[in-house]
Amino acid sequence: MTRIVWIAAAASLVLGASATAGVPVPDGRPERSVDWTKAIAPTPEGGMRMGNPNARVKLVEYGSRVCSHCARFAAEGLPMLGAGDIASGELSYEFRDFPVAGILDLAPILLGRCVAPQRYFPVLDRMFAEQDRLLANAEQVADTIDRKASPNMVALQLAEKLGYLDLMQRDGFNRAALLACLSDPRGIRRIVAETSRARPIVKGTPTFLIDGKPVAGVMDWAGLQPVLAGLLARGARP
Repeated sequence: MTRIVWIAAAASLVLGASATAGVPVPDGRPERSVDWTKAIAPTPEGGMRMGNPNARVKLVEYGSRVCSHCARFAAEGLPMLGAGDIASGELSYEFRDFPVAGILDLAPILLGRCVAPQRYFPVLDRMFAEQDRLLANAEQVADTIDRKASPNMVALQLAEKLGYLDLMQRDGFNRAALLACLSDPRGIRRIVAETSRARPIVKGTPTFLIDGKPVAGVMDWAGLQPVLAGLLARGARP
């Protein structure tokens, strides 16, 4: 899978390094600039941010891990942003989960949050990359789920039958820890609370915000790219 290298060091280490970035060392050579794609941190809104927290332009995506348009943006837009404006510190990017497919969203959201910040974006990227395979039989699988079960039990059944558990285990995650995340009711309560807060803003996925303001009528990289390019070029905000 050829995309930006998401695996990152802790944000505190990156931020500490930034204080001396670009300052000449004793032999007169400048230190290498900070790569801000390595600064990964959770946000109070429930998302995960990559990049300089003080970036000139702040991009937020409300997305669904089972949304094909979100997967396309992850393939087309994020590699370019990561290699360019996110890495340089001009732009930060934050992903916030927003379920749009009912019970199908539960398992990937809970599992995607069951990882350290440094592994959050590689897992998200992998889920998008394998979305077609994972959801190939989603309708048939959904029909076999016990709808009277708790949301956590529904998520667990879907994680097993759709292949999300297997996906995570193949990437080295511990099965017992994954099952604990799927079974924790606090994860469901968090999804419900965050979705309720975002519902007035999100009309579909992906929904993009720039500096806290929705970007009307833009739901793909082709539409978002010129907006970001214009803002970054002139140093302005919408």
